[in-house]
Amino acid sequence: MLRLRSYLADHRPAAIVTWLALFFLLFYLAGARGTMSFGDDKSMLAVTRSIATHGSVAVPPGTPGVNMGKDGRYYSKYGLGESVLAVPFYFVGAYVLDSAKPDSYPNPSADPITYAVCLVGIFSGVGAVVVLYLSCVELGFGDGASIIAAIAFGACTFEWFYARTFMTEVPSTFFLICAFYALLRWREENSTRWLWCAGISSGLSVFVRLQNVIMLPALGIWLLCELWLWNRYELKKRVASMVIWSAPIFASLLVIAAYNYIRFGSVTDVGIGRPIQRIVLRTDMYLGFYVLRPDDLSLPRFAPHGTYSTPLYVGLYGFLLSPGKSIFWYAPILIPAVYGWRFLWRKWPRITGMLGILVGSNLILYSKYVWWYGGGAWGPRHMVQILPFLMIGLAALIDHGLELFGKVAIGAAALLSLLIQAPSILISYIPYEGLMEQTTQSFNRLLWNPAYSPLIVQSGYLIRHQYQFDLAYNAYTAPDMASFQLVALIVSLFVLGIGASLFFDGKQLELN
Repeated sequence: MLRLRSYLADHRPAAIVTWLALFFLLFYLAGARGTMSFGDDKSMLAVTRSIATHGSVAVPPGTPGVNMGKDGRYYSKYGLGESVLAVPFYFVGAYVLDSAKPDSYPNPSADPITYAVCLVGIFSGVGAVVVLYLSCVELGFGDGASIIAAIAFGACTFEWFYARTFMTEVPSTFFLICAFYALLRWREENSTRWLWCAGISSGLSVFVRLQNVIMLPALGIWLLCELWLWNRYELKKRVASMVIWSAPIFASLLVIAAYNYIRFGSVTDVGIGRPIQRIVLRTDMYLGFYVLRPDDLSLPRFAPHGTYSTPLYVGLYGFLLSPGKSIFWYAPILIPAVYGWRFLWRKWPRITGMLGILVGSNLILYSKYVWWYGGGAWGPRHMVQILPFLMIGLAALIDHGLELFGKVAIGAAALLSLLIQAPSILISYIPYEGLMEQTTQSFNRLLWNPAYSPLIVQSGYLIRHQYQFDLAYNAYTAPDMASFQLVALIVSLFVLGIGASLFFDGKQLELN
């Protein structure tokens, strides 16, 4: 043990990164669902299948969220990036499926291809946790504070739920936090390599989710200030640095523009403004497992006309205070994290200002969005991308130093947040969401009335065990799936305990 501790002391950063990555990979696999959850994901999977099998981006007309393109074929209205990321995973899943016995997967919503592409979210979630830890360390916070912030982000926020899905929120979150970390390293080392990393990560965040472009000006302003105001660089270096950072972003935008033109004959037409096949949350059951069934509607049921026509105060109140979609209801650990921004400001006022612009721009954009509530989704779906940046405040708060009350308050918030995530992982949100979306009145109760909050109702479902667990072993007939998920959970907790005993001093919150 002494020899192991000595080795870990010599390789501390790499050891902690490996530990966090291994723990969360096993932890997320233990809670994996391995099936599609929304309709957006089904649509993007159809594009992945088309790319992998036909070298095309056209999809069957019955695919959720499609529009007729200029050539008479049908195209998904969602972005291309997630579908492209999933192509290697698709091939792995297809190989497993081809090797399986006939009728091994009677549930049409659960097969190796679906499970494999959902790993995009899991690996992205693990990566986001690791890069958040590295970012906190790069900002000068202690290893202990950085580890706690990373673990709280991965296990105590709704990032965990979305890491199980084949949706764009978690992959784009990973690329955004990578872009931030790369700029931190560039700022420290003045290395072109890190500037390329920042630009590529920023470009990929837009490629995966176009709306992320609203947050990139904050990073650009930070880079401009570093180059032109806060440091003395030659004009050639200033211009070259901006070109290096922005070139991958423009490349992503060009690919998106080409994709739009191929589909709809216009570089700016993403298909959102057209009548579409909208998913209404009605459910069918396969082997006792809830899945979505699409219905054809030409207009959204609970939204005014116009893509960004929601009154700003409605979305802001919804994201910050409503019992149905508030980030603080769904992750109370964000309360001390946001409070910790005051200490982040004291240590890094310029970076904090940039982060404030980044977080605020995302919040304002989606507060105006016609489907600000995320459609038939769990919690504040559109706020996933800002979670790691908010959680940096938790590292700042812990690093500043805590009295007993502060430690108890953070511990209580973390425990409550973990318990809140449990119903979203163990119980499908679809039956209740589908029920409450049948009328405008019932949906308004879900959003604004605490008694009808999904958090309250889902917790009751879990306590009463009203539905079976929303885990992969209940969707897949593979006999070893339940054992695999149980073993993954046990081993993940063992890894967590071993890492805590190796890296933490039991007498202090911080690491030595």
